[in-house]
Amino acid sequence: MKLKDIKALHDQTIDQLLKQLAELQRQLAQARIKKQANKLENVASVKLLADDVARIKTILQEKNSQESVKKSIKISKESKSVKKVTKEKK
Repeated sequence: MKLKDIKALHDQTIDQLLKQLAELQRQLAQARIKKQANKLENVASVKLLADDVARIKTILQEKNSQESVKKSIKISKESKSVKKVTKEKK
């Protein structure tokens, strides 16, 4: 995968990444089968596909952790505002 393609992965949505991940995993499985049957011309393609799968999984993990951090920040802000309101009522 070229550098510009890798950078473009970060701009994709989670759904797009999941679709691409499923396709790469399918290609990887087929490449492994062909490699075992000695019908794969470029055996290095298995490693390249595995690297691409790992890259997408890493980006998905980053995006999920970013979303969870955003949710926790939102929750903490809401809880602080609730505490302020309850103090003001007293």
